[in-house]
Amino acid sequence: MQGNLDNSFHSGIGGNYFKVYDLVEEENKLLIVGEFGLYDSVNRYGLARLNLDGTLDPTFDPGLGANRRVLRISKQADKYIITGSFSSYNGYPCGNIARINSDGSIDQSFFSQGTEVGLQRAIVDHIIQSDGRIMIVGEFFTYNGIPTQRIARLNADGTLDNTFNPGTGPNRVVRSITIQADGKYVIGGLFGNYNGFSAPLIARINSDGSFDSTFSPDSGYGIAASSLIVQPDQKILAAGVMTTLGGDGKFLHMLMPDGTIDSDFDSTQGFNNDINIMTMQHDGKILVGGLFDRFNDFGINRIARINNNLNLSTHFSKTEHDWYPNPIKDKLFYKLNSSEELVLVTGVDLSGKVLMLPLEYYSSGVVVDTSKLYPGAYLFNFQTSKGNTIIKVFKQ
Repeated sequence: MQGNLDNSFHSGIGGNYFKVYDLVEEENKLLIVGEFGLYDSVNRYGLARLNLDGTLDPTFDPGLGANRRVLRISKQADKYIITGSFSSYNGYPCGNIARINSDGSIDQSFFSQGTEVGLQRAIVDHIIQSDGRIMIVGEFFTYNGIPTQRIARLNADGTLDNTFNPGTGPNRVVRSITIQADGKYVIGGLFGNYNGFSAPLIARINSDGSFDSTFSPDSGYGIAASSLIVQPDQKILAAGVMTTLGGDGKFLHMLMPDGTIDSDFDSTQGFNNDINIMTMQHDGKILVGGLFDRFNDFGINRIARINNNLNLSTHFSKTEHDWYPNPIKDKLFYKLNSSEELVLVTGVDLSGKVLMLPLEYYSSGVVVDTSKLYPGAYLFNFQTSKGNTIIKVFKQ
């Protein structure tokens, strides 16, 4: 893939004051969120759905949309969760979070008054768990009027999940969050402690909200992470804005599962400016976007693709490994050859969240239970006694 402009994508004149902060791709559609009021001369406030050729999808009508910027969007079953720094959606009050129906209208069954209104009280990032619950992070101090500082877990219906107790939480803004296969969360931002425990810029949180003291980054880490990815091998990619709190002057780090910097991941000088977003491709390469214009003294404008140290094996051929069906509904069948044994199967969604998948074994392979996954694209990593195979599948 050369990285040339795809002239088949017709976005028209785009939008006015057009900033896109996040997007989610479906099988035939693309949803974008950000700061804009028009898309190709049509009113669209902070949220629009496009056809895959870039033209506006008129069947998705948000009306007045969000009255301020939308920072993140995720799919929850057949609906969408949006978060940011908006106080209403199509005139309906909602404090920085809303659930949107597939036609663009607001879902008023989502029981949320949200966080307090104000540009400095945004929900900066969120993730949706496999059970439908929602983790939110940012600069807020309450949710539905209940004190919770900068981090909270919501039930699928938008109510506060009281089983998650962060105590006093992070002492400054949280900019990113991801989840591990064991249900623990990794958060990044400008904070220095979490519930009284020292946690400069990055921390791992147990599923009940308590601080995980076994995660201990070393002094070489100095990033306020805007994007975090947990890889299938449980290493953590952190990218973002450089801070004055030490560090080795890099905008991208690979951390070991205990938080220490992976010395085998060497980006030399690396990027020369902030990284805003990153995602991992099915082959383990990393797509990065931000304000940089150089990588290791090589000129590159705002977007780059780099290798990492996953060392994925690609020697297996399709004739040796069969998997079906694709798209999948409830189960994926994966056939092994006679000379290997299965070690581990993990799934990764396109935000980088790792999922442990229930398995059933049969005489010549394994059945992966996907019944609890939400519709969308996933990467499945099959680790065997002879190496790794990664496949991309779509869940209906």
